[in-house]
Amino acid sequence: MTTSWNWVGIAEASEAVGISPTVLRNLQRSKKLPAGRCWIWLTGTEGGPLGWSIDEIRSWQVEQTLAIEQSTKDKARSVESFTS
Repeated sequence: MTTSWNWVGIAEASEAVGISPTVLRNLQRSKKLPAGRCWIWLTGTEGGPLGWSIDEIRSWQVEQTLAIEQSTKDKARSVESFTS
């Protein structure tokens, strides 16, 4: 895992990755965005301000897209096998 150490505020991260601040916060709270990789507590204290890694969020977006595409292909293969 390569970690980006360029932590930015939510407004800058939101604009750069095309995800609203609300959705970013929801992804963080639901543990879908990995802590320590996509976001950190800047003060090291829970409840403190968050820092966001644009590069890591973009990598996460790519990973999620590839996983969705693979899942779609797997589902299509399973349907094809029933009709053969």
